[in-house]
Amino acid sequence: MSNDHQSRIRHYPTGWFAVAFSSDVEPGALVPLRYFGRELVLFRTGSGKACVADAYCPHMGAHLGKGGTVQGETIRCPFHGWKFSENGQCIDAPCRELTPKAHLSMWPVIEQNHIILVWHDALNRVPKWQVPLHPEPPVPQFAKRILLSGVRTQVRDVFENIVDFEHFHVVHGTNPVHANKVQVDPLFPHQLSVLASTLGNDSPYDFEMNAMLIGPGHGKAEGAAWGYPEYRAHNTFYATPIDEDTLDIRSVCRLLVDEFDSDALDSLSIVAATACENVRHQLEADIVIWENKRREHGPGSPRYAGTYIADFRKWYETFHPDNAAT
Repeated sequence: MSNDHQSRIRHYPTGWFAVAFSSDVEPGALVPLRYFGRELVLFRTGSGKACVADAYCPHMGAHLGKGGTVQGETIRCPFHGWKFSENGQCIDAPCRELTPKAHLSMWPVIEQNHIILVWHDALNRVPKWQVPLHPEPPVPQFAKRILLSGVRTQVRDVFENIVDFEHFHVVHGTNPVHANKVQVDPLFPHQLSVLASTLGNDSPYDFEMNAMLIGPGHGKAEGAAWGYPEYRAHNTFYATPIDEDTLDIRSVCRLLVDEFDSDALDSLSIVAATACENVRHQLEADIVIWENKRREHGPGSPRYAGTYIADFRKWYETFHPDNAAT
């Protein structure tokens, strides 16, 4: 691996990152991916287990996501038919008397809440924490998904918004926002908790927000649904770098209703869809800013001293390989 390539991949932070919705890959299917500047392949075994591997066969370099197949619990190379198990071991090599010791590089995977996440660490350390389970709505119709692909920004920008309270008023039309708490959990230092609310009561977008960032690529926000203050929303957000300049954003918007009459199913499904579209609209408004701003101020920039943005950046830097705890 060249020093230049090693320098570039070390820019990607350490943590769990979403690479697909669960429905993106059926049992026995595979999907080529590109994240962290690398070619990957996502496949689901016949028993339903989601696996992510480096895309290139360790034998002679064929791309497993371009013509490869899933056979039972293995992925088969399209070039020479070598098969690799879910842990990367070569278990079959046609036309050879002995199975080679070649090993396909596999990524740690978690699949929960209908999202597939991989653990990325440029130093190849084992996962340091688990991803928490999120509450699911009473019926699937109350959960809506968002995918915004190829956004020209960096992951930090996406999650920095959660503590950039001034922008809510300017970009999203809320009343002025103040923070009640922004702090790192002393027992779980990969988590940053945020409590915030608007100061007025005359806008449909007034809100109280209970948010948490869970490592560098995942966060959640709970509060009233945008435009529907009588309903609770639980929104999860995921940002995953494709390369150093672009990323994918995924979000799941959940309408949480403790009790409802079956006659209200259709109307509440419309509320859930509308609330999700409001979240999409807010993200798209942010993207216009992210894709066109200049990034010139690092984590220690004096202009952010004493602000929540400075606190956030100090916390976020702990996930980069040179700073992360071993």
